[in-house]
Amino acid sequence: MDSAQIISLFGGYSLLGIVIGVVVFVVLAFKAFNLQLSALIAAAVMLLFAGVITIGTGDGAVQYTGLGAVFQGVFTTWLGGLANALKSYFVIFCAGAIFGKLLSDGGATKSIAFAIADAIRNIKNELVRKMCAAAFVPLLYIILSYCGISGFVMVFTVLGIGYELYKEMNIPWRLYCMGGASCSITYAVAGSIQVPNISAATITGSNDLLAGWQVSLICAVFFVLVFIVMLRAELKAAEKKGEGFMDTGAEFDKTGTTSGSREGLPNVILSAIPLVLVVVLCAAFKVPAGLALIICCFVCIIFFWKNLTAKSSLKKTISEGMVGAFTPMMSVCCAVALGAVIKILPGFQYLQKLTDSLPPLFSGTALCAVLTFILASTTNAIPAMGDVIHQKYLEAGLTNAMSHRLMLVSSAPFGIMFHNGGVVNASSLAKIPYNKAVSVYIRYSCLPCLPGLIIVFTLIWSGLVK
Repeated sequence: MDSAQIISLFGGYSLLGIVIGVVVFVVLAFKAFNLQLSALIAAAVMLLFAGVITIGTGDGAVQYTGLGAVFQGVFTTWLGGLANALKSYFVIFCAGAIFGKLLSDGGATKSIAFAIADAIRNIKNELVRKMCAAAFVPLLYIILSYCGISGFVMVFTVLGIGYELYKEMNIPWRLYCMGGASCSITYAVAGSIQVPNISAATITGSNDLLAGWQVSLICAVFFVLVFIVMLRAELKAAEKKGEGFMDTGAEFDKTGTTSGSREGLPNVILSAIPLVLVVVLCAAFKVPAGLALIICCFVCIIFFWKNLTAKSSLKKTISEGMVGAFTPMMSVCCAVALGAVIKILPGFQYLQKLTDSLPPLFSGTALCAVLTFILASTTNAIPAMGDVIHQKYLEAGLTNAMSHRLMLVSSAPFGIMFHNGGVVNASSLAKIPYNKAVSVYIRYSCLPCLPGLIIVFTLIWSGLVK
């Protein structure tokens, strides 16, 4: 059978299998089941409904049915996708995790956090001070995320200082989750050293982390405006209900976690230099992200040598950073591998055929949004499906640079949903009830990003931006 016959016979049934597989993935993630195994199980479920899959191209293409399709889909396509993802992202994830750990153990991130917290405490207007205190965690997450540090790493620095500030100002502790949610905008903003921006630059051939910076600036501005409006309304509503820190922070308060001592911390300007340097190297000098992170790791060792060797060995810091990279890296790579499986399914081809009735610009954006939701993360979706979306945007007449930026802007509102691993991680570490955490995550990632997507899409569709 050729591809058209396969789509006709099995497309609808396979599309149902994709939906069921996604539901399985969501349920397992919701129950905090291992994300790597969740992706594998979801892939197997989708393959069970596939009917027939084709592996290879041209004369080397081979069709498999039934259990053969499941076996080959898992052991050839899924494992192959996992291996390719590991090859592509191993250096970035490991170097980024070590970089984050060096900054943390060297006292740099804590020095920056204390400086921001002190500035907030000096604000005289009570409402402004409380709003700035509530925004402290998102601000720090955005800064560190933009510089390529994983949320799984930065949380250990931000958590203690955020706890002290939120408790002092009697801010509902559930709002700590705004930090992870705010990372959604860093994926879309030009110059970010995050995997989606790096991957989009490679896929589209723009090879420029600053590609489409003008439209990303629009998204950033509207994100901040909507975020501020939402936060102000949230704090006023909490005050009206009498909700304070202890309503959702009582369990975490029992841990006795604190931000620790300020003694021996490096100067805040010195602390910020490695963060600025990694962005400048990648964005301005086009140094590959992995190499830039490695260079900045050496800079951290030089700058913070005293702190890194005072409390523990440098070897331990690097080792813990490396180990800390494995879980988020494997979660992303397994989800990317799930994307590789989805691409060979008749149901996905059927979905593409359905969206082909839309203009390419609409089709590409819709696919991007849906696939980002399915894979639960912008970090997962762009490496897995960026090539498909890029082809749609090329058909729409977009340049490589604009295709690069639009796919990131299109995925940003839908990348942190209820089956995202970051939600589970933050809920667990901060002792926040899952239903309270996921509500904050979805609202503060999706709603502030949507206006930017709508405006940027309208500008491109109207021909004002190419």
